[in-house]
Amino acid sequence: MTLTSSIFRLPFELRMEIWELAATAPRVIDICVEGTAVTTCTKPHPLLHVCHESRTIYLEQNGDKLQVQNSEARLAVNFGRDFFAVRSTTGDWPTRTFPSEHPLRQLERVIVDLRTTCYMSFLVSKFSQIQELRVFLEDIPKQLHLTPASEFRHHCPLHRDDISPRDYYQQCDRQSGVPCPTCLWAEGFWNFGFPYSPFWGDFRVTLDSSLPKFPTVEQILHTRNPLVRCVKTGTRKSFTGTIQALRDLAAAFLIENR
Repeated sequence: MTLTSSIFRLPFELRMEIWELAATAPRVIDICVEGTAVTTCTKPHPLLHVCHESRTIYLEQNGDKLQVQNSEARLAVNFGRDFFAVRSTTGDWPTRTFPSEHPLRQLERVIVDLRTTCYMSFLVSKFSQIQELRVFLEDIPKQLHLTPASEFRHHCPLHRDDISPRDYYQQCDRQSGVPCPTCLWAEGFWNFGFPYSPFWGDFRVTLDSSLPKFPTVEQILHTRNPLVRCVKTGTRKSFTGTIQALRDLAAAFLIENR
């Protein structure tokens, strides 16, 4: 008896939960950027080939599409949940002009290599939808396994949620009047070609949890996760969410004043 046939012996509601859990797990999607064209060579999700139930659930949860490389087919993905590893021939793709409906302008979780960080100011300003950015200090591995957020920690034990990286050299310590001494270790990134600090906007940096408090670049390179994980801070707001909130307030007001 195969695993698939065993699943169909389960109640319908339980099967639906299993398909949904599998369909909503984040994937790593490899994308290639050539000029302004974006394609992918990632294989379709296995749920698309299990049965009609699994296929239906997967397509419901992953309604976005990416062009498959050297094919007319399109891959079903989720721009807000999946991680997209940008494998560009050059790192200057953030400097190019992309229309608002372009796939790159929809991705919220992006993985890049060190070459892209030379254009970090373009990346964080033009692609404001990005919520999480993972920067490998070397080439992105060909077989990339997604590390859960629980394996990363804040790099600065003093400034966890109160000061964003762009303020490190603008906001002084209240007592000493000098920038946070625990953040100055990151200046070592400059010599490595990593433009850390003033150009990062509202991104907070986290590192592999096994590292010491003030790791060197070499220590980061030799850890399980040789990357810098950057998470956007602040409450995420959208135009659609704002409109819906206004509608809810208006409805509540009308009910109270009938």
